[in-house]
Amino acid sequence: MKRIAIIGGGSWGTALSVILAKARHTVRLWVYEAELVQEINQNRRNSLYLPEFSIPDGVEASDSLEFCLDQAEIVLTVIPSQHCRSVYRAMLPYLNRDMIFVSATKGIENQSLQRMSEVIGYVVSPVFSPKIAVISGPSFAKEVAKGDPTAIEVAS
Repeated sequence: MKRIAIIGGGSWGTALSVILAKARHTVRLWVYEAELVQEINQNRRNSLYLPEFSIPDGVEASDSLEFCLDQAEIVLTVIPSQHCRSVYRAMLPYLNRDMIFVSATKGIENQSLQRMSEVIGYVVSPVFSPKIAVISGPSFAKEVAKGDPTAIEVAS
């Protein structure tokens, strides 16, 4: 079992938190909206992005990057590509070289045309050389949360 920080509480991040918690990993889900943090922790629902699914008790939501990243072994980012660079800059004080970084963010950065793995490397590499993987594939958040068969690829 791993300690996983999922950075991004949209439908994809929430779906991944559901499936990873069901696999008995410890999951801390960083959610931008404070009111959504409270709803997830109290009602075990994300009514804004994935309302039809219950979120397991193994998921703890927070709007604190420091809290979510504390003792994380895997940092799984699931945020809009236009925010990746600024969020990684904000996370930098709480990151360490033992973490594995996994990007599930789709797209490229508009200004630089970099893939998210390149953005992560650019932001983190002045401090240490990050271990980066990328997941992608033809899957949908609802299918993943439901546990339907689907496929994703991992590259690192």
